[in-house]
Amino acid sequence: MAPDVIQGLELGLASVRWKQAEARARREQPKRDAERRAAREHHARIDGYAVWAMLGDWADLSDDPGRRQWVDMFHLDTKPREQGEIRRNVWRIFISKGSAALNDLVVLSGDCTETADRAEIEQLARRIIARHEAPNPS
Repeated sequence: MAPDVIQGLELGLASVRWKQAEARARREQPKRDAERRAAREHHARIDGYAVWAMLGDWADLSDDPGRRQWVDMFHLDTKPREQGEIRRNVWRIFISKGSAALNDLVVLSGDCTETADRAEIEQLARRIIARHEAPNPS
């Protein structure tokens, strides 16, 4: 009889611990999601431009080597060209300025970094912004 009581108490304790672990996991899930997103996203303001970067694997779909058109390599609609460049575990940056609501939104063509180093995001963004702001020779 005593072994049955002990086994019952052990099962009850295991059940309580399991429920506590499940509740803790549910409470901590938003934090884990935010940490995972923060590790794969980067947001910054550079010279008045909003810069957003996403870490991932990217394929260049452009036929023109001078004009890059990066897309998520694993998106269902992505069909890379045979000669297209592929960059793995790099930052794809997007740059914009202004507001769509105020009808003055400017979206610059972005690009991909060469590595996963976050410092490259600012360097590349500054080059793209400088190219955009440079006067066009007529």
